[in-house]
Amino acid sequence: MFKPCLNQKLNINQSLSIIYYASKTLKNGNHPLMLRIIQNGQTKYVSLGVNINPNF
Repeated sequence: MFKPCLNQKLNINQSLSIIYYASKTLKNGNHPLMLRIIQNGQTKYVSLGVNINPNF
């Protein structure tokens, strides 16, 4: 399940969001923050290198 934290519309064919990636649990029990880039109908996820404890 993805939870958008920030959603910025760039133009009609582009979108940029920061996602709390709750469906992926890391070995330490945290969940990663990912950058979701949508351009011309294609989606790409990029790790931000930040992990969040689910209690927060």
